[in-house]
Amino acid sequence: MPAKRFHLMIFMALAVVTAFGACRRERSFTATTKDGVRVVHNLRPASSEAATRLQFVRQIGRLEAEAKEEMFAFPIHAARDGAGNLYVLDSKDNCIKKFDPDGRFLLQFGRHGQGPGEFQYPLMLGIAGENRLLVHGMDSAVQIFDFEGRFVERFQLGEYEGLFLKGMDSGKVVGYAMKPGGKNAPENKILKVYDLQGKALYHFGEPLLLGKAMDSWNANFLSLAVDAADHIYAAFTYQNRIEKYAPDGRLLMTIDRSLPFPVEHKTVMETMEIRGQARQVERLRSTLVSRGIGVDARGRLWVLTATRQLPETITRDTYVPQEHSAFEVYEPDGVLRGRVPLPEILKSFDNFFLSGDSVFFLDPYGQCCVFEFRIVD
Repeated sequence: MPAKRFHLMIFMALAVVTAFGACRRERSFTATTKDGVRVVHNLRPASSEAATRLQFVRQIGRLEAEAKEEMFAFPIHAARDGAGNLYVLDSKDNCIKKFDPDGRFLLQFGRHGQGPGEFQYPLMLGIAGENRLLVHGMDSAVQIFDFEGRFVERFQLGEYEGLFLKGMDSGKVVGYAMKPGGKNAPENKILKVYDLQGKALYHFGEPLLLGKAMDSWNANFLSLAVDAADHIYAAFTYQNRIEKYAPDGRLLMTIDRSLPFPVEHKTVMETMEIRGQARQVERLRSTLVSRGIGVDARGRLWVLTATRQLPETITRDTYVPQEHSAFEVYEPDGVLRGRVPLPEILKSFDNFFLSGDSVFFLDPYGQCCVFEFRIVD
């Protein structure tokens, strides 16, 4: 066989192998565009190996400590500013504690009460713009502070509005806005973007509708994240659904993935004690899919996803995070790159958030602390 023909055959064979490998890689997902929205169906992770790993950095705060400023009673939420300072909301002590990038205590502000700068059942906090810290309470009020803990102003949202609040770099805030007592219809949208006077600027997000408005309200619970360009990301707690929105609420991308269990929403009857009497109460029971979402410095999405269906008999004492959930890491185009296991040091935690290349876990139940990890590729 002439050498030239032989080399041509080898080249063609390599091209076929390369194309075959590319097809195999592509079959880990399908992607289409419909009405300007990218739709990504992930069949499996692009890689079976861990997408990256989490390296322990430090523990901030604890249940028992010699210094009072290092103690937390119930650290429920946290945020980090552009300088790397960490703000931790302690809902039981009705205060916020500020720590520098190395975890050293800087200051504390807030107390129990109903006046300016005082809290009653604070739930979550966020950072908006260059120097505004927002605190959302159970009464749907949002208080605004500067980074030195000085009260700035307060605005009131509608009943149940502002849950899962996230601040935006543009000085706005996004939160859950679906009304449990509203119409069980598509116009009962999921999210709103507000300015810092509480004015609703955009109302968006198509809801999953069940038989009753209250059931739909619960079924559309979600977690939120915002990137440096103010794109909004939502991971639905009880749906196989991840979405990306423009800052004005336009849907840009929707993502789903193959799960090892079916996603169900069913109504069950449970016995509850009401005014000293045992009564049968109707309750919606939905399959847990995800517990949070974040965006790292590379624009990748981190979604804490259930790896198995939770048994009905599980309790906080018997729940082992590493056995029931793991991070899924998605590329900016919505392709599931791989999974990352939870660090073994986490015995319990309530929520997490990402800031740059750091992941922070809040544990209000066990160690009463914040764990910081670094993303290592």
